[in-house]
Amino acid sequence: MPSYICTVCGNTVTYPAGDDSLHEMRQHECALCYTVIQSRRFRDPEPGASVMFGPAGPGIGDYLFKNYLIEQFVRRYPEVDIVNITGTAWDASNVKSDLIFWADNAGIANPAPPGAIPYIITNEVHSFFKATGRVPGLWFEPEESAWSLTDLRKTVLVNFRSIPRCLEKNVTTDEAAQVFGCLEGLKKQGDIDSIIMIGNDIQVQDHSLPDYAIDLRGKLSLPEIACLCRRAMMTVGKDSGILHIAAAAGGYVVGWGYRLRQWMPIAAEGRAKCLLVGAHQSHVNEAIIRTAMLRGIMLARYLPNKLPKWARR
Repeated sequence: MPSYICTVCGNTVTYPAGDDSLHEMRQHECALCYTVIQSRRFRDPEPGASVMFGPAGPGIGDYLFKNYLIEQFVRRYPEVDIVNITGTAWDASNVKSDLIFWADNAGIANPAPPGAIPYIITNEVHSFFKATGRVPGLWFEPEESAWSLTDLRKTVLVNFRSIPRCLEKNVTTDEAAQVFGCLEGLKKQGDIDSIIMIGNDIQVQDHSLPDYAIDLRGKLSLPEIACLCRRAMMTVGKDSGILHIAAAAGGYVVGWGYRLRQWMPIAAEGRAKCLLVGAHQSHVNEAIIRTAMLRGIMLARYLPNKLPKWARR
């Protein structure tokens, strides 16, 4: 893919083919340098000023980057009052703030109010976090639910999305059968106890769930899902925002179906194992098994009574 050196910080920027005009307009600066944190293309807010950050694009990864921008802004201006707008179809025309920033990919349903300063969210988010060694953080606090209060250390969360606007990201019947077959093998071996279906997309009707599967699709909020992802053995799915949530919450992730590496979830300590489009399903199953083995070893440290007698000495 095309690339250039940021004229401000010197980092290498790689971008999808066809975005040349966008980067020329930005004077070949990376997303972070062009945006509100380092560009200095706005007046410094006074202490106590109200600063609004408008909605980001439809992807959860966009909100993870936006969350980082807000954190950096508050670090630089600790005495401002942040108004963080999330969701879709938000009308901010009547909301008054001393300074307004609006994502360039907020979409036509979220038109920027007069005087708003654009901030940039692009596919460079992955490159930025990888280059700096940072891990994206959630823009909300995880919340307890009845399910998150149970022991989830041997539970696998599964997110099989099916939405009309992202047909290439939808899970096929064969992919679901392969994953369920792999998890069935792990359950027979005693490596996992159960699986929980999560996600708030349209439910997949063609996939027959195993008898031991708990279907919580459409029943949990994102903060509740994040809490489950943090405590479960792992979260498995195909290129979806839920996997970004799981990684940002500190959980373990196995994902597949990514067209570009910069769209993969970023997690601490190599907790995310993700595969590109075209990877054989056996490689997905192998990643699931390896993660289960790793998590089983970690679990044994906290449950020594599960070890054989010779290993308890």
